[in-house]
Amino acid sequence: MHAEVQNYFSRANINHLADMVLLRKKILAALPFAEEGFQYGFPVYSLSGEPAAGFASREKGLMFYLMDPGIVAPYHEDLATRITGKTCIILKENSDTPKSIILDCIDRMLADVRTKHLS
Repeated sequence: MHAEVQNYFSRANINHLADMVLLRKKILAALPFAEEGFQYGFPVYSLSGEPAAGFASREKGLMFYLMDPGIVAPYHEDLATRITGKTCIILKENSDTPKSIILDCIDRMLADVRTKHLS
């Protein structure tokens, strides 16, 4: 684990820690060739030197970032109010979107990133 990422985990909100570990595992499994680093104040996973995905522990919840708005856009209907901005998904279920749906969409988005990067 990148030293700054390890430090980030050690300071993380305890309520976000399990989901942070889960997101890191999902990213590394889907993008095993990604380089783990620390940019923008949170863990970022880059492909060919370009940020592709990341996550951040924030006051309002754990945020998952997929840096390609073109990949996030098709999931707006499934994720409803869980998408904040063009590339940010808040990993917090509500009455509209169960966490299982959010995680499934993240898996599919990461697969889309992998496919796009390999083509």
